[in-house]
Amino acid sequence: MCAINALRYRVNTYVFNDCHVDAHRRRLLILLSLMNEMEYHKLADEALANITQKLEKADEDGVIELEMEGGMVTIALESGKQFIVSKHAPTRQLWLSSPLSGGLHFSYDEAQKDWRLPDAKKLTAVLFSELAQIAGVVL
Repeated sequence: MCAINALRYRVNTYVFNDCHVDAHRRRLLILLSLMNEMEYHKLADEALANITQKLEKADEDGVIELEMEGGMVTIALESGKQFIVSKHAPTRQLWLSSPLSGGLHFSYDEAQKDWRLPDAKKLTAVLFSELAQIAGVVL
């Protein structure tokens, strides 16, 4: 995080008065973009792993089937209903597909260190609440 903030500072504080600085600025912006993408994937992968781990611990009765593959967690219920939490890299979001709420898009809130909707609802709170309603899995 410190390296990214340092790069943002360097990009925003340069005085552009010749083509060498412009080329340097472009390289910094490319690097900053790549680092943001790497940071996104790290945070998203951690969130997906955390969700999977919590669900595995909470599912004592074996009412859900979990599969984590390729940046996506699929939660299949005995009733045939499914929840899917997946990475959406172009928008730097995590998407939730739910039989109750439909499709929701969560962005990372840097201040809260969590994935949230624009109305501040947390991804885990929405997912776990809906799982409790449908499958009785309490987290």
